[in-house]
Amino acid sequence: MESRVELNPEIARLALASARQLAIPFRQVLARCVVEQAVTELDPELDLMLNQGESLSEIRAFARAFGANDVVVNEVRLQVLPVDEDGTVEISTPLLSREYLSGGILVVRCDSTTSGAVIGYLDPENLIDNGAARNVSSLKISFTNQPNFNLAKSLSQVTNRTPEITERKSPSAEEYVKLLKEPEKLSVDQQQNIVAAAAIHGWVRQNLSESDSFLTPVPQILGSLADWSSRVERLAAKLAPRFASVTPQKLRQLIRETGEHCGGQPESPAFKQELLKTLVKEEFAAKLSPDHLLKVSKVVDLITAGKSAVDSVKTFVTNQMAFDLANAIAEKRQQLGNFSKASVEELGLAFQTLRVQPAYATHSASPENIVEDVNNALILVEASTLLEEISEEI
Repeated sequence: MESRVELNPEIARLALASARQLAIPFRQVLARCVVEQAVTELDPELDLMLNQGESLSEIRAFARAFGANDVVVNEVRLQVLPVDEDGTVEISTPLLSREYLSGGILVVRCDSTTSGAVIGYLDPENLIDNGAARNVSSLKISFTNQPNFNLAKSLSQVTNRTPEITERKSPSAEEYVKLLKEPEKLSVDQQQNIVAAAAIHGWVRQNLSESDSFLTPVPQILGSLADWSSRVERLAAKLAPRFASVTPQKLRQLIRETGEHCGGQPESPAFKQELLKTLVKEEFAAKLSPDHLLKVSKVVDLITAGKSAVDSVKTFVTNQMAFDLANAIAEKRQQLGNFSKASVEELGLAFQTLRVQPAYATHSASPENIVEDVNNALILVEASTLLEEISEEI
């Protein structure tokens, strides 16, 4: 009985992104996702656990050069092969070793981009002997339907086997380097030795994975650069009207520098916080005193952390009356960000709006003090309102 699964569309999208990044067929990655989903849906009492971190398919060199597409279940490695329309599956000769195929091969039928089924199992013994005896780069095998196939039973059987390890010569450092840069220059025996060493030893997998990250293909680098440049331009276009004092060239430069420190995801809190702080300093430095600029920077921290503009300002304004008046004035102003002091007319209208008598409002403070408190609060209210709006746009 085949083990059919439906994949979450998000998983399918990630599979497509992974296939593009590794420069391998999408069906290959999709087939592995089907197996992983099918295993997770089995009865938990079977104690069949996936260990994706041990998979050689996570290392670009193996996935791209040899089509490594393995899952590791209870420390046993199984290759996953999608069946073609003509009923055949194909496996690269370098993968035909007892170390790599310790658990055998699972065959998958991909029904669509979001569904598929594990439809059979292939024992590796005959394939290993066949591959070693023939001078071919890969084996194409006719797959016979297995109507009685039971994934849970098959996995339970293979995970109880004792893996057979063949005595092999250890690969040299030069061979590892060739694998990462020019795998086609290695002989089949050399390729199989490297695959076997990586299948057995965790330190080999770790070293190859770390080394592989430094050898990103040029097309992938160019693609990433194009995506980042496009992201910078879109973000700069959004922010330009908000930060009129910052030239377009300077704005793009600041966004790029923020990306270098915080990564290329503008929607992340760390990126938002750092970029807003930088832009506030550039835009407001000439308009605000150092003390106010410092407080506005602290308001940025609170807003990017998820606090509302109102609550952020209240953290720094202890005079509730001054805060309420500043809020009323800011709501009536047509343009925020100039940080001009409250005029007599604005103060009078604010008092009327709040229905508070000036004499009562200044009962415990001089008129000069209450006006100063209002102006200080007004700066933070204006800045916080702008920052909250900008934070939502990034």
